[in-house]
Amino acid sequence: MKKLEKKYGIHVLLQAFELLLRRYGTPVELLVVGEGAERDRLLSMRAASRSPDQISFLDPVPNSEVPGLLRSLDIFVVPSIYDSESFGVAAVEAGAVGLPVVVSDVGGLPEVVEHERSGLVVPREAPEDLAESIARLIENPEERVKFGAAGRLKVETEYDWNLNVANMIRIYESVLVRD
Repeated sequence: MKKLEKKYGIHVLLQAFELLLRRYGTPVELLVVGEGAERDRLLSMRAASRSPDQISFLDPVPNSEVPGLLRSLDIFVVPSIYDSESFGVAAVEAGAVGLPVVVSDVGGLPEVVEHERSGLVVPREAPEDLAESIARLIENPEERVKFGAAGRLKVETEYDWNLNVANMIRIYESVLVRD
């Protein structure tokens, strides 16, 4: 659901996935969705994988299909490596459908995904830590459900469009009154 650009750290996710393949073998699968400058490099990494058939690449999907695609997943991962990740829309979308989310500690991602509440936050560019967090969620389905429910609640309470617009209007009006 991201552009396949270096800043989004998909190469780190592929490195972490190799560690998961060593640990679990065939039961794990990785789905990467998107297009971008890193696609050829990432496809080369897949080709060099111990199980390339367990790593799938999909072209970008229309916005209307994103919720259905997300619902087909067990865990959502945002391994961004640069602080330019100011908000984390993809993580919010995953939370909206009740997915547990693992994110890196960059930009606004730790604000969107609360560590140990709605998901897990790992250090950027740390494939071992990323693999361990994903493994934790693979091995603990009840924790996936708990984090997913907390993420859904966070989206409902903090990212409601109408509520956010009303808050912005209130802020603008308070500034206008002071001037």
